Amino acid sequence: MSEQSMPKLDPDTQAMLDCLCQVAAKTLERKRRLGHYAVIWENDAPQAIGDDAPIELQQLQPTPAPDPTPLPEPAFLTESAPGRIG
Repeated sequence: MSEQSMPKLDPDTQAMLDCLCQVAAKTLERKRRLGHYAVIWENDAPQAIGDDAPIELQQLQPTPAPDPTPLPEPAFLTESAPGRIG
């Protein structure tokens, strides 16, 4: 899947986005220096990073999407089913 390019933002919106990115980066760096773990979104799933991250949070895996293939119609609902009234 290719990454889509972001549309051009107006200068105020871009300044807010830049500020939020900077704050998030500083916060993650501070947590790293203090030895705290953080939970981030990566590879379509939450991931716990850091030395003290609980094992159960480090191993989170994305829930597989349901199979989009429709199930076959039960035989008792088909036209050729024996004993069908209709």
